[in-house]
Amino acid sequence: MYRKEEKGDTNVTLRLTQERLKRNWTQQEVAEMVGTTKQAVCNWEKNRSFPRRQVLNNLENLFGLSYKQLFAVADDIFFSSTN
Repeated sequence: MYRKEEKGDTNVTLRLTQERLKRNWTQQEVAEMVGTTKQAVCNWEKNRSFPRRQVLNNLENLFGLSYKQLFAVADDIFFSSTN
């Protein structure tokens, strides 16, 4: 479920990160595919900022998920199984 975290709460892992890693994509690759910078992707993943509407649309199309799904807290099962 979608759970809004406080802006700047970097102790959460967003599903965006989970989905990117599942595809073995770097932040730079995602940035190039959606028309932004690596720093912007890093800031989204650290919950420091939120993408502009057009970039958000590009992210939704790229991952096949809604923004609510992409910016929800990730499933811990994925991360615990990869460590």
